[in-house]
Amino acid sequence: MRSPILADPERRYLAAALCASLAAAFVDNWAAPALHNHSPFWALGFLLALLCRPAREELALHAAPWKWSWTRAALFVALHAGIIALTLGVSGSLVAAAGESTVRSGAIASLKLLVLLPSLVLFPPSSWKRLALKYRVELVASAFVLFTWNPLRLFETVWPWYSRWLGRFVYAVSGMFVAGLGYVPGPAPTLTGPELDVSILFGCAGLNGVRLFQILFGVVLLVDWDHLKKVQVLTAYFAGLAAMILANALRIVSLVVVGNRVSASAVARFHVDAGWVFFTSAFLVFLLISYRWLLRASTTATSPAR
Repeated sequence: MRSPILADPERRYLAAALCASLAAAFVDNWAAPALHNHSPFWALGFLLALLCRPAREELALHAAPWKWSWTRAALFVALHAGIIALTLGVSGSLVAAAGESTVRSGAIASLKLLVLLPSLVLFPPSSWKRLALKYRVELVASAFVLFTWNPLRLFETVWPWYSRWLGRFVYAVSGMFVAGLGYVPGPAPTLTGPELDVSILFGCAGLNGVRLFQILFGVVLLVDWDHLKKVQVLTAYFAGLAAMILANALRIVSLVVVGNRVSASAVARFHVDAGWVFFTSAFLVFLLISYRWLLRASTTATSPAR
């Protein structure tokens, strides 16, 4: 297997443009702290990784229809400088405006995504449509990384409602195994047991499980991208996120049951590290169930002969 970056001039140019975009996004985050956001880095890095994957088939070589242009490079730099200046000005003025936190957060969120737009000027406008069509699947996958990676804001927004559902679910399931279990509602619901009380804080929302799923699922995509059915991949991605949320609820159930029926001290000592083991195991179970469904029919048919 060989790298398409080494063999294909077009992909070499694309890789260089993505590296320039990653470097510019880093400068933006450093110069304007309000732009701090990991999602553009993950999206650009994921797209770059897809382009750099070893080729499993013979490549159809494409001579890049464009050369590196210092004019486009200068415009690229100027646009990033403009985003930095705009961010510094907007963040300063909106912070001083009382009662405008919603407007400010919306403006800053938009500016965080604007750091990706200058990348377009590295390519002639006449090539945008062709590139969008040729790499549409990779671009869509990177867009999902951009908008769904590390959904901290979403978790913070829904936590007042989600915490109540999570507390009630854990109480109902745990009550089948622990006699005398009590429930104290609130922003951080508490389950009172004969040996151990468990409070469900925001850190128990399952965000770590979602992050771990995204990383591991991304590794699977990079390894088997050529052999996967892309529509099923999209379905499996959202199904996997839901599965990790459910797995997190069952994780808390296990803490309540083990803490009250086996050893409260063991739960207190190992519940953080055990969480990573639990989430990794949940991902492996999910992958075991869904992997063959994700593979193309031709790949599944030939897999026994490997």
